[in-house]
Amino acid sequence: MRDGIVDAPLRLFLRLLRLLPYKTQVILGGWFMRRIVIKFTGYQGRIISNLNLVKSELTDGERTKIVTGCLDNCGRMFAEHNAAKQFVDHVKDAKLKGPGLDRLREAHQTGQGVVFATGHFGNFEAGRSVLIHQVKNWQQGQLPSDSERRTQLIEQNWILGGLYRPTNNVVYERHHLASFSYIGEPAFPKSVAGLRDMVTFLAASGWVMVLHDQHDSHGIPINFLGTKANTSTSAARLALRSNALLVPFYGIRLANGFDFEIVVEDPVEPSSAEKMTKQLSHSLERMVDRHPEQWFWIHLRWRV
Repeated sequence: MRDGIVDAPLRLFLRLLRLLPYKTQVILGGWFMRRIVIKFTGYQGRIISNLNLVKSELTDGERTKIVTGCLDNCGRMFAEHNAAKQFVDHVKDAKLKGPGLDRLREAHQTGQGVVFATGHFGNFEAGRSVLIHQVKNWQQGQLPSDSERRTQLIEQNWILGGLYRPTNNVVYERHHLASFSYIGEPAFPKSVAGLRDMVTFLAASGWVMVLHDQHDSHGIPINFLGTKANTSTSAARLALRSNALLVPFYGIRLANGFDFEIVVEDPVEPSSAEKMTKQLSHSLERMVDRHPEQWFWIHLRWRV
């Protein structure tokens, strides 16, 4: 009942938001996070605390710019998730680049599984959506997969699934899952059963997206932005267990606030889960240094 009471006004707001033009929705999402949500949460204080911990050299002006940019990006992403159909249509022709594309083409043709590793940065769903669109183009064009298993998955529209964390609100969760699934399936909940199903999917030539940049009490301490942070090794372990490629990728929001550039880096070569996880963290670290306002500083990344 409590979840329903919380969900009702939120769903009404989101329905009304979807009546507006797509770009207006995205702008309002950023505004709503910067001006309204911030008044009822500790997000601003948390962002400043994290910045003081790992980027103490910032001037007041630089710190304010990152706080504002981070909140705006989070709000825009929430609006984009709410407008999943329009979002997918808007980003499908985004520029896709990076040295890892050739290896992805090979994996598509041979039917090798791929673990796409990214962080809460820019809009990771933009990257997933664009890659799904690219695979469809490959399959329908001059680069169909030679793998029967991979072809069957693509025909089911199971092209690039993802591991996701169900929301705490059980009523809102069905809407959240519907938007996630619209962008791409299958959707694997972050649970023992979900991880088991994802391993099976990878073994059957599946491609999945995993976010690796939140605190994990069972993870390993890795130096991230100059300070130790407990980090999950699950992405690396999944790739090793399934003989899948481990590919860092990012959906970078462009200056206009609506469009994206999708960067696919070279796959992390197989070694130990710890070494591979360190490489993933260092890759994300470089992106955060280049675009600090696009990372989700609201997370308790350096929790003791």
